[in-house]
Amino acid sequence: MARPEKEQVVAEFDEYIGRSQSVYVADYQGLNVSQISELRAQLRVHGIKMRVAKNSLVKRALEARGFVELAATLSGPNAFVFGFDDPVVPARILRDFKKKAKTEKPVVRGFVVDGTFMPAARFDAVSDLPRKDELVARVVGSIQAPLSNFVFTLHGIIREFVGTVDALAEARRAKG
Repeated sequence: MARPEKEQVVAEFDEYIGRSQSVYVADYQGLNVSQISELRAQLRVHGIKMRVAKNSLVKRALEARGFVELAATLSGPNAFVFGFDDPVVPARILRDFKKKAKTEKPVVRGFVVDGTFMPAARFDAVSDLPRKDELVARVVGSIQAPLSNFVFTLHGIIREFVGTVDALAEARRAKG
C-alpha cells in the first residue's frame, strides 16, 4: 500500500474515532464471508460502521486520539466497530450475532465507550445495559411518577373541598 493510501486510511479511522461514542476491537478470524456480510448488514441498519485495516495504521489513529490502552489490544486480524449514536447498541448486536450464529466469534478484545477504555471482560456487562432511549424513558418515568401522584392527590383534595362547599351551600339553601 502506497504512503498516500496509508495516510488516507489513518485519516479515515481518525475521523470515525472522533465521531464515535464507542469503538470495539474484535477478532473476527474464523467467520466466513457470509457471516461477516450478515454482521455488517445488521450493524449498518443501526448506522454502525465495521471496518478492517492493518493494525499498525489503526494504532496510529487510536494513539493520536489518546486511546493508548485500546491500541495495546491490537494483535492479529481485527475488525473495528464504530458506534456513532448509542454506545451500547454495537455491543448488543455483536452479542446477539454470536448467539444467533452459534459461534464464539467475533471476540471483543477491548473497547472504548464515551472515551473510557474497557477491557474485554466488561463486554458482557455493557452488552446487557439498556439502550440510551430506554434509560432516558426510565429516568423520565421515575421523575414523572411522583409528580403524577402529587397531582392526583391534589386533585382529590380539591374535589373533596368542592364537594364539602357544595354540601354546605345545599344545607344553607335547605335551611333558608
